[in-house]
Amino acid sequence: MYQRICYGFLVSYATYIDEDPIHLAIATINITRGRLIQVNNNFFAIKNTIARNTSAVEPMTAAIMDVCIEMVEVALDMLDESDKEVEALLDCKEEDKALHINNAVLWVGVAVTDQGTCLDEFSNDGTPDFSVLGKHIKTFVFSRMNTTMSYTSNVFFSR
Repeated sequence: MYQRICYGFLVSYATYIDEDPIHLAIATINITRGRLIQVNNNFFAIKNTIARNTSAVEPMTAAIMDVCIEMVEVALDMLDESDKEVEALLDCKEEDKALHINNAVLWVGVAVTDQGTCLDEFSNDGTPDFSVLGKHIKTFVFSRMNTTMSYTSNVFFSR
């Protein structure tokens, strides 16, 4: 399954990548960023739904959505930092390449951790939300975050 996901989202970038590992990493980061932006937009829509009907979910679910939005925004920032490091590889000195690669990997690792924090918040909330909407939100968040974490992890393997 993992190979299918990786191939599926990179196949349309084959001409741009053209066996260049730097272009592969840039494409992977950009695709991942796009997915995370979609997820963030979905999370804002959920937050707005909760705000319109505060009694539809437990207060903890609303608070966790705020954490998830923050974590996705930080993950996006980390991908931006990683992208800068990878793009620096295009014209850096040979002796600086390892530093840029290590920094890029570091930022991607932080992005994965931030996404995992969102899932941890739902896993460890201590007060389960038995409302129908609360259950749907949790299922949706887990589905989207697991997918985006897979996309983000692809960046590790694209270098």
